[in-house]
Parts: sequence; C-alpha cells; structure tokens
Amino acid sequence: MKTFAGASRQRGAIAMMTAVFLIFALLCLVLVVDTGRLYYEKRSLQRIADSSALDAATEGGLCSLDSGPGLESLAAVSASRNGFTGNISAAPNAVSGGYMETVDGIRVFNEDASRIEAVQVVLGKDVPASIVAGGLFGGIVPLRVQATAQRIPSITFSAGSALLNVSSAESALLNPLLNGLLGSNLNLNAVAYQGIANADVSLLDFMRTAGLIGTRITAGAVDQALNTSISLANFSTATVNVLDQKQVAGVGLLSNQLLGVKNLTLKLSDIVAVDSAPGMLEEALKANVNLLELLMAAAMAANKNNAVALNLGVAGVTASLRVIEPPVIGIGWPGMENGNWRTKAKTAQVRLIVGAAPNLLGLVGGNIGLTAEVAQGEAWFEQARCRTLATGSTDIDMEGKTGLASVKLTNASGTGDAEIKVGLGGSGSGGGLGGLFGGGLSILTAEVGLDTTIGASNIQDIDYNIVNKKEDLPEMKTMASGNGLATSIQKLHVHLTAGPIGLDLDPLTNVVKGIVVDGVVNDLVNPVVIPLLSLLGVQPGVMDVQLQDIREGPAILQR
Repeated sequence: MKTFAGASRQRGAIAMMTAVFLIFALLCLVLVVDTGRLYYEKRSLQRIADSSALDAATEGGLCSLDSGPGLESLAAVSASRNGFTGNISAAPNAVSGGYMETVDGIRVFNEDASRIEAVQVVLGKDVPASIVAGGLFGGIVPLRVQATAQRIPSITFSAGSALLNVSSAESALLNPLLNGLLGSNLNLNAVAYQGIANADVSLLDFMRTAGLIGTRITAGAVDQALNTSISLANFSTATVNVLDQKQVAGVGLLSNQLLGVKNLTLKLSDIVAVDSAPGMLEEALKANVNLLELLMAAAMAANKNNAVALNLGVAGVTASLRVIEPPVIGIGWPGMENGNWRTKAKTAQVRLIVGAAPNLLGLVGGNIGLTAEVAQGEAWFEQARCRTLATGSTDIDMEGKTGLASVKLTNASGTGDAEIKVGLGGSGSGGGLGGLFGGGLSILTAEVGLDTTIGASNIQDIDYNIVNKKEDLPEMKTMASGNGLATSIQKLHVHLTAGPIGLDLDPLTNVVKGIVVDGVVNDLVNPVVIPLLSLLGVQPGVMDVQLQDIREGPAILQR
C-alpha cells in the first residue's frame, strides 16, 4: 500500500519557495531603487540645464549688448552654482545660440551663431546602471538632457515725433493742420492739445475700442486687425472714446469739433509695424502709444497722395501738403532677420508748398513760394541689455538716419522758379534800392531759384538707459545732420532779367539776394515752414526718436 508524505515532508519546498520569493522581491527593490535613482539623477541634471538656459537667456541672446559676457560663460557660472561639476565646454556638454521656429506645429531650435535669439544648453553625465555590487547588473548609463530658453525685450518707439510739449504757437498751427487732414473744425488751445499728448493707450486697447479685434489674441487675428480698413471718422471716434475713458480734460470739446471728418480710410498696418515672437504677440500689443501722435499718423495715412490745402489763417500765405508716405510707429524686438532690421520706425515723407504775397516779403510784386520735399528718415532697434537684479536698469541701443530734404524756391504753385520785382524808386515801397541809384528808377525784375539738399545719410547711434519706466518714459533723443533749413536758404541763386536801360545789374545781384533771403527766412521759413514740418515730424536734417515703452518679461523655457 502506497504511503503519502505528511506535513513535515512539505517544509523544505515552502522554504525554497520563500527564498526564491525573497530574492525576487530583493531584485524588484533594487530595480525600484535604481530606477528612482536614475530618475532623480536625470531630473537633477535637467534642473541644472533649465537653470543654466534661463540664466544665459536672461543676460544673453536678445538681452545682451555686444560688450556682455558670452552665452557659454553665463551658462557655466549658473551650472556651477547649481552643483554641476563637469566642463560645460567639453562634449557631451554644449551651449548654443540660435533661434526658434515652428515646424508642423512644433517649436524647434535652430543653431545659428549669426542669429542668437534663444539659448540651448545640453548637459551629460555618466552614472552606474546599478548600485548593487558596483554595477553588477550593467555598466554605465549616459544621461543626456537639454533645455532651451528665450527672453525677448520688446519696445515701442517713433521717429519724427515732436508732440510731447505743445506750445501756444504750435497749437495755432496744429489746428489748421489737423483740420486740413481730417476735414474737421478744431479750435483747441495748447492746454487741450497737451492733455491729448499726455494720454497713452496700449495698441491692444485701442484696437478693441475701435472694434478691430476681440478677446482672442492670435497671430492671425492680429494680422487681420492690422490690415482691416477703418474709416478716418471711426478712428477719430475711437480716439475720443479712449480719451473719455482716461478722463482727459477737454475731450467733450474735441468730440464736438471732430464733426465732418473726411470720408477716407486707412489701415493700422499703414502706421504701426508690429514684429513679435510667437507667444509674445499679446505682450507686444500691450505697449503704450501716444494718442495725439497716433491720430496725426492716421490722418496723414488716410490722405496719402492727396493734395491738402491748409488754411493757416495768415494773411498772404498759402500752403499745400501732400503726404507721400505716412509715419510708422515701430513695435517689436531687436536684431536682424534675413539681413533686415526687424523693428523700424519711420518719419513721414511729405511735400509742402508754402507761398507768400510779395509785399509780405518786402517786395513790390512777383510770384514766390518755397517747396520742401522731405524723404523718410528711419530708426531701428539694434540691441538691448535687459534689466536684472545686478544692473537695475535697461539699456536700449538704436541707430537711425535722418531723411534728406529737397528744398526749392519756386513760384506759389511749386511749378517753376520764383519771380520777384524789386522797387528801385525812393517812394518808400518795400525792397526799395533808391538810396543806391537815386529816385525815379523803374522796377527791377529777377528770377530767383534755389535747389538744395539738406541733411546727410550717415547712420548715428541713439542710446537709452531706463531705470524707472514710469518716470523715464517716454524719452526723446534728437539726431541732427547737415545744415538747417534757414542756413540752406543762403544757397539761392539770382538771375536779373530786366532793369533800367544802361544799368549794370551785376552789382545788384547780392543786394536782391539779401532782400529775398531775409524775406523768405523771416516771413516763410521761421514762422511757418519749420513749425509745420516739425509738427509733421519731418524737420529737414533733424529727427526726434521717442522711446515710448519697454516690455521685458522673464526668460521662459521653450518646450
């Protein structure tokens, strides 16, 4: 008969199973510990890479002046401070500068030493695969991590602005200038204009007030808003509404006098150039712009290539303005892309003809005017050093060049040389030369011409150091090149065409020239032409560059 083993015979099998289970549990525990350890090692290395990339982007890339430390140096200091003991300059470690682009909806870093907008840090570390028996279950695991960071400073600036402080004399010309451009009936004093000039608004808020954009801020929505036509009347209404929201004094008077605005249209893209990185667009649009400057630019854009008669209210003086290109306000970030500066601001390009009655110039008769055609000047955002705890300020480096101006002495319509008549008799008529030749001489006729270029095309640096945005902005710097308009008038030429029989006209040339120069400078250039061009932001050989706002957030990781 077969005998079965009792319970005592099973004890050996259970012990063996228990031992196997304990060994398996120990292996699982080792696996868990090693996996956790490797994860921790890699997470720690990733944290160092993230910090190094953020620190390098904070002071490097688009936030570093040429004289600043290199990206590798910035990343190395940060990595060492956070416990990294390797050589950041030796493989597999690397620090690279380049730019981000979106490919198939994914943000991708492209290394490019000529276009450093973002910083990528790659760190590596070799660790044992297991802590059991000195790596019994494997040799070395190479850990590799990378981090890409970017900090983008954005500024808003204009070229040719001269509307920060409006004097009584300027307001007297600003009324007819805006009335001619808008078709309105403005009669505001300097205090009212100064209130408007002191009012700033973010471009985003203005676009919303004008009904150009909703709450969804995307590149497509912004591009559509910038390129949507808006009537000059609606633009003016939006300006009034913004001023009303800001409780600017005199806004009611402005609203009442903005009636009858011309039936013209414009696009914001005609007067505002926005260049911003993906993800930074909304921040860029929050930059402040000057409302008076924005209204003036809009009025000029709407009247592009239209001859606008200006009723200056000065007896004997006529004026006509043609806007060839309106001014452009620049909003964006520094540097170049594809060989072109990303963010530019431009002055207007205009043709101004001012004519005067001869007796106003001290002449007996004739047909005389001054034509000034001023090409666009421009300024661009070259580089920046962003604010840090160490610096406590923001440095903005810009460059620019003034627009050249062609100035001609013409007839009142601007179609030919000026013609003047100077009295030679002693009857007391203006410009009389009777004292030289005795009384009774007839009137002397002369053709007077001037065709000169004012300004220079050389590039000049414009630097700003901003410690406190609220106190320091807006800040205006002035560029000047070449002689001023009044000085250049001296270059006119005189051709005497008629006079008393037998009179030697050559000695009279300089005398006639002096009479014309004095009359033109005193009656046209100083009181009318220069102030008008200044209000239009196109003083020949001179350009004001106004830094209106700076937007600089913290460095951010690009995932």
